[in-house]
Amino acid sequence: MTEAFLPHFLRGSDETSVYKPLQRAIASVAKGKGIAATLHPKPSADSSRSSVPIYLGRTIGGEGFYVADLLPRIYDAWMAWAVREDDPGFDRAVELATSIYADLLSRPWGVLCALSYDSFVWLRLGYSPDEDLDPGRMRMVLEAIQRESAWLRTLDGRFTGPLAEKPGPPWAVHNLVTFLAARYGLRPIHSWAEWDANVSALLQLTEAKMQLLK
Repeated sequence: MTEAFLPHFLRGSDETSVYKPLQRAIASVAKGKGIAATLHPKPSADSSRSSVPIYLGRTIGGEGFYVADLLPRIYDAWMAWAVREDDPGFDRAVELATSIYADLLSRPWGVLCALSYDSFVWLRLGYSPDEDLDPGRMRMVLEAIQRESAWLRTLDGRFTGPLAEKPGPPWAVHNLVTFLAARYGLRPIHSWAEWDANVSALLQLTEAKMQLLK
């Protein structure tokens, strides 16, 4: 596991205070510039402070870490650029998107951002919401979530978002894992043991699907 921390650039009082200064950096990431050189992730002093919430779902405001919107904004910036390309250029852009996703998932905080339900857009094949999910990217994110399981547990009690009465575990907020579990008919999650079991089951389903596509 690489060094685990919450980046200073995700800390703010609302989504605007976090993401407005990142617009140019996000556009650069969307065209393939490296994460470290573009976003300059540095640990926040509040990384390990249990009293500072992590907004896993989009919300109006409040002091904390805003992780839900990073990947959707990078995806939107990537799409705005990719759709202007010709067919071969778009195919290359899809390959680049997978590289961007892998770069983010190589970092614990990137895995945290990928847990947001709104980051589901990265699992689409091509660009249509009606198409099936990309099993390669599904495996990437599920393996990353599994890899960072111990660190995610240290953040227990800090996750919040719309409709959450108070910060709690990640499944207290609708997220990528709870969405995929429901999509594939797995049991709802109420504990870390069930979280880990669902991630493992989803990985097995993904591996089986990839075998069928060979």
